[in-house]
Amino acid sequence: MPKLPLRQQPLSVFSASAGAGKTFRLAAEYIATALRDPNQPHAFAQILALTFTNKAAHEMKRRILDSLRDFSEVPDFGESKGLAEAVQDILDISGEELAIRARKTLESMLHDYGSIGVGTLDQFTHRLVRTFALELGLPGQFDVELDQTMLLELAIQELMSEVGQNAELTQLLVSYAQSNVEDEKGSDLYPALLDMAKHLAQESSTEALRELAQWTMQHHGAAHSALHDFQRHLREQVGRAAGDIRDLLDQVDASDISYANRWLSFVEKLEGKDPEEWVPNATVSKVCSDPQALFSKKGAERQADPNQLGQAIAIHVERIRSWAGQALLVHEIRKNDRSASVMVEMAKALERVLERQRVQPLWKFNQLIHDELTTQPASYLFERLGDRYRHFFIDEAQDTSTLQWKNIWPLLENALSGGTEEGSALIVGDGKQSIYRWRGSAAEEFLTMVQQTSLQAPPNSELPSLAGRTEHIPLSDNWRSRREIVAFNNRLFEAMASQMPRDLHHQTYQAAAQTPQGDPGGR
Repeated sequence: MPKLPLRQQPLSVFSASAGAGKTFRLAAEYIATALRDPNQPHAFAQILALTFTNKAAHEMKRRILDSLRDFSEVPDFGESKGLAEAVQDILDISGEELAIRARKTLESMLHDYGSIGVGTLDQFTHRLVRTFALELGLPGQFDVELDQTMLLELAIQELMSEVGQNAELTQLLVSYAQSNVEDEKGSDLYPALLDMAKHLAQESSTEALRELAQWTMQHHGAAHSALHDFQRHLREQVGRAAGDIRDLLDQVDASDISYANRWLSFVEKLEGKDPEEWVPNATVSKVCSDPQALFSKKGAERQADPNQLGQAIAIHVERIRSWAGQALLVHEIRKNDRSASVMVEMAKALERVLERQRVQPLWKFNQLIHDELTTQPASYLFERLGDRYRHFFIDEAQDTSTLQWKNIWPLLENALSGGTEEGSALIVGDGKQSIYRWRGSAAEEFLTMVQQTSLQAPPNSELPSLAGRTEHIPLSDNWRSRREIVAFNNRLFEAMASQMPRDLHHQTYQAAAQTPQGDPGGR
């Protein structure tokens, strides 16, 4: 393996497609950081490496320990020879010196295994929540509940237990059920409530739910009544217009009307309650631009003024089009108004369940810690944690959510703020592999870092300018796949980029070409 491109700046952003040797590079950088100072075998305790899954975290920790053992015990480093050479290149040390440092660090790790900071983002956030439990208003002792569906089902049961006892809630749920039946969503309320409840566990719903928390059932009742009255007013207006159109059409022989049956059908639908049926069809709409289109060719010849009747009807048609649009909007507002009100009550029911059972769901941790840390300096965070991490490795960055990024910021602030002991951060990801948007991942955060090779600090950040102190290093070699596979992928990504709007994703695919380092063949 050729020499690695060496990091030159405190903040390094690596973009690494599949097969690019990302895991190898992460292990090399972690070990090099841990071994950099020969007089500090416990330096690993200042390193925090975060990835997305428990499996990935376990594999990273295992690889680090196995490699250090090979460096210190195995002649010529055994299976870890390639990694040993990479660490030597990074540190510019001999094999003998590497073995000495590795032996000391491995011994220190085994004696203080709990200080090895390799884990998942969720685990770290959980640790923060435990640390700040008092400030967050949480009980001193609480359990973490990982079963999201179970908690949401309990919230629904809590909500339904009040039916018949809480008159306003009962009326709200009855109204919501009727709306579902009208929309042909079925009469079984439970599946609809469970689908709705899933929004409670989505990071993207947090701000909307906070706004909705001010929306009481009294607000719902007043708004619902006003919308109902307006909807009735629109029906009356459309009904009168339908009568006027019918009277106008009765002034001429039906045989003179072009597509008379379509006109009759339209008028009959106007007398119904469904606003979707009020929208003028193509035949009716044509009269608005060409009044004579009301008549057949022979019918127009029999009229003294074929434009006059068509123009009169066109005025009603335009009004009906406007009223239909308003009625459809009101229908959607009423439907979503019910849903929003039910959502608010379900959120309250969930909070009662959590308090009663003294549990906290994992999905709430990011928001809880973010609310606390946004007003606190980085020094406060480190003082409470009792640790002082100086070096950070963030893997699978494309699957990190916006809120998680904001929670990581205080750590990066402290590490990159300079001073006598400046730290570092290595962020690794692949925007093409973001598959967790359903749980809040925001690949755009990582893609922006790749393009700008800098982080945009949130409001009130104490982080100084990173101009000239950041770098983007693409890992463009592919060590896993055969040449034919790499060539096919390169052509595919190039074709995909040509079909995309010129945004961050376009630039990602445009720069996705790899150089094959594997054997020829198609497997």
